[in-house]
Amino acid sequence: MDTTQLKVEDPIEDIDTALSDVDSDFGEMSDGSGDDNSVDAGDIESYNEVDEEDVDDDVDLEGVISLQPDNDIDGYDIGNEDDDDCDFNEMSYTKLEDVDNKGFIEKYHSSISQHNEDEVNAMAVVVRDDDGVIVDPLHRTIPILTKYEKARIIGQRASQINNGAEPQIDAKAINTYDGYLIALEELKQKKLPFIIKRPMPFGGQEYWRVKDLEYLNHD
Repeated sequence: MDTTQLKVEDPIEDIDTALSDVDSDFGEMSDGSGDDNSVDAGDIESYNEVDEEDVDDDVDLEGVISLQPDNDIDGYDIGNEDDDDCDFNEMSYTKLEDVDNKGFIEKYHSSISQHNEDEVNAMAVVVRDDDGVIVDPLHRTIPILTKYEKARIIGQRASQINNGAEPQIDAKAINTYDGYLIALEELKQKKLPFIIKRPMPFGGQEYWRVKDLEYLNHD
């Protein structure tokens, strides 16, 4: 069986002698000119000791990009100033003069204009010829009560009767006290005391009394 022989070097007998040899080696590295680039073995330990405060200072100044925004980017000031302090050009905000609000409303929103009671009563008069044909320029729409108008006036009239309004017909004759049925009977007998306002598509409105409109049973 082959055996491997290991050679063990002699241990260092004198540690001080070995350290002195290291010092001499570092001393030879210096060119003797007194330049700052020379390194002494005795200073190695001092170079390895780094002050934590020095590290923080170096990081703050060199290693970290400042997170503070630049208040002047491309000519725009984004400083933390109040909006109230902003300067506006007062000449660009001028008061509107000579605005015809009445004409604008009459032209585009004529349905919201209101007439007084005398005007409504005058405009609700329907003029007919001898044959019963309407020849009134204020009433051009079809003289038939629509189902939407019927639903509106019956619902409102029934609410009035249920709240104590006096019926325009004899409620006992129809043997009921229901406001809806009474209002429906008033419509059939043309005694509903309502005037219907019909807005026109090109401005203006028409006023029709319910008794002047033909009632078609939509039930």
